[in-house]
Amino acid sequence: MWNKLIDKFKRRKAGFEIARLMLESGMKVGSDGHYYIGNIKITDSAISDALQINRQIVRDTAEFILQDVEIGQVFTRLRPSGSNLVEVASILGLHALVIEANPNDVGVVSAVMKVFGDLGIMVHQAIVDDVELYPEPRITIIYKGGHDEELIKKLSATGIVKSINIKSGND
Repeated sequence: MWNKLIDKFKRRKAGFEIARLMLESGMKVGSDGHYYIGNIKITDSAISDALQINRQIVRDTAEFILQDVEIGQVFTRLRPSGSNLVEVASILGLHALVIEANPNDVGVVSAVMKVFGDLGIMVHQAIVDDVELYPEPRITIIYKGGHDEELIKKLSATGIVKSINIKSGND
């Protein structure tokens, strides 16, 4: 499906940027032609300002999405997946760990979660970037702190991790 989406927007560079924003934020086009995140209406101006593109392109893209059956199936059904706790983890007494791994490796998430489970560390949130959307996808894990040295050692020992960045409750 990704290749179809790219193909549909190949002559609409700004439209592709809108589509990318929609996928990243869970924004959809409603049957009324307006953009929504959940049940909150997002104005064309807000999108054009955020992406620094012409407001008419934003409007045309919504119409394009509604007229195309294939992409309409995707972009009229998107939903946001919730809050990303990375920036507030320390306020909540949690830690944030960001892992980069080879996006072509299979089983990365499973291997990472196994390390957390083996160490008895409670995971509050895991966010996995889509390898099709992000050139350098990451796995971000919000967890109850502790075992940082052992965690890094065991994650590194899996052989799948390129880099690890831990933000502690004191960062």
